[in-house]
Amino acid sequence: LLKRSATVFDELLHGIKDIRFLADPTTGELTIGASIAIAEGFVASVVTRLSRSYPRLTFQVHATDTAAAYRALLDRRVDLALVHIIEPPAEDMMHIEPLLDDPHVVVAGAHNALARRRRISLAQLAEEPWALPSPDQPYGAVVLEAFRAQGMRVPRTVVASTLPLRTTLLTTGQFLSMVPRVVMQFPPKNRLLRTLPIDLPGTARPLAIVTLK
Repeated sequence: LLKRSATVFDELLHGIKDIRFLADPTTGELTIGASIAIAEGFVASVVTRLSRSYPRLTFQVHATDTAAAYRALLDRRVDLALVHIIEPPAEDMMHIEPLLDDPHVVVAGAHNALARRRRISLAQLAEEPWALPSPDQPYGAVVLEAFRAQGMRVPRTVVASTLPLRTTLLTTGQFLSMVPRVVMQFPPKNRLLRTLPIDLPGTARPLAIVTLK
C-alpha cells in the first residue's frame, strides 16, 4: 500500500504542476537525476541555456552515479534520468530516448607531456599511473572493455574513484584516465584536461533521457 500510495501522490503532484503550466508555461520545476560525468558539463550547459530563455524555471539536479539515478527515477524522486545506457534498464518500466552514441576517450592534464603527442597507442601507456572508475561501477566495465579490445589487461590503477577526485588528480599532470567523450566537450573539463589521440573501439554507449512509462 505504501509503495502504491507513493505513485498516487506523485501523479497528483504532477497534476498540480500541469495546472500551473497551463496558467503560465514559462514557469515550472524540473528534477533531474544524472551521473556526475554528465551533470558537471552537459546538464550544467543545458540548464544555463534554458535559464536564459526562461528565467522563472527552477531545477533540482541530483548528481550521482548511474545506478542511483535509476533508483531515484523508480522511487519517483526525479522526473527524468540523464545517463549512459551501460546496463539497459527494465524496458517494461522505463522509456529510453537516446540522444547520441558516446565513446570513451583517454584524457590527461593540460600540463602532461603526453598531451602534446600527436600519435600514441594505448599499449604505450600501460606503465603510466592511471586514475580510473572503480571496476564494480558501470563506467569501470566500459574501461575494462576498452583495454580488452586492445588485447590488454587494465593497468595497475593507482587511484580508483569517481570523476571529481580523478579530475583533481589529472590536473596535476601526473595521471591518466578514461571518461565519456561528452565530458570533454563542455567546461570546465575541456579547459583543464586534454584528449589523447587514441581510438577506443567498442566503448560507445548511448547517452539517453530515461523516464518512467
